[in-house]
Amino acid sequence: MFWAVEAKPLDAYQDRLLSKDEIEKSEGYDFEIRSLRGSNYETALLRIRGKGDSVYYQVNYYLCPYVLDNNGLNAYEVNKGVLSANFIDPLKKFATPWTLLDKETSSIAIKLRNAVMVYENEMTTEKMVGNGPNVSFYIDDFQKGIRRLMSFPVENISIFPKAKAISEMEDSLWPARETFTKYSYEQAEKACRESQNFTGE
Repeated sequence: MFWAVEAKPLDAYQDRLLSKDEIEKSEGYDFEIRSLRGSNYETALLRIRGKGDSVYYQVNYYLCPYVLDNNGLNAYEVNKGVLSANFIDPLKKFATPWTLLDKETSSIAIKLRNAVMVYENEMTTEKMVGNGPNVSFYIDDFQKGIRRLMSFPVENISIFPKAKAISEMEDSLWPARETFTKYSYEQAEKACRESQNFTGE
């Protein structure tokens, strides 16, 4: 006797239409990628904009942008296809200038945009682990008028080859940490815990 095993989708993306205002503010770019990374003590936002073969990037860095207590971060959300954080006045903030990416990295960004916008959820019969950290970012495709939010559970991504390839491309676009902050992870935590943004409760 054989038992049928139900295949389950990764359910990795959400789409929404871009508003007329969002498209008008695109400044003529074909697409923009936004990826947010951080911890209880810092947040870095990578923005990548492409127009034809020319692709530019900028990193916005925020040190201690949240109210913290002894349990850590108390205000972060991914909501309605928008990566967002409930910021207070950060201890430090810095934005790198918009910089033209080299040819190889520009090619990766364009491939990522194309792969994401044609991605369809992959299926698996393997057991997936829940409640772990996710890799999340979104792409505004101004030509199609669509924002696509991608969100991959880290524990399960190796099961899905297309999602894994997308995640690896996105990860490779991040510049070295020292290009956008002088703080190490340990220094960021120390500065944040010594600031007015830490309640200690």
